[in-house]
Amino acid sequence: MRRRSSPSPPGDFTAPGRRRGGGVRLLGAVEEAAAAYGMSTMRLDTRHDLVEARALYARQGYREVPAYSVDPYAEHWFEKRLGGLDGGAGQGVIRRRT
Repeated sequence: MRRRSSPSPPGDFTAPGRRRGGGVRLLGAVEEAAAAYGMSTMRLDTRHDLVEARALYARQGYREVPAYSVDPYAEHWFEKRLGGLDGGAGQGVIRRRT
């Protein structure tokens, strides 16, 4: 990782491979693991200023939902039904914070 060249909060870093599909692959892997554990729904939250994260979630089929947690860094909440599960199994939820 390297420090951003543009002004940003102290300790704010970005990976050199940014915008090369890593986020899509990582999110897909997490969804697959959640489904393998029997989870039917994936929830995540993020800050308002993380526009790229919010766009990624929307592109991957997440819909914005009402707040389901209280966290000073959570300003947007998302949810996605995971495919390949029967309707009654896996009512658990995995929550991932960005």
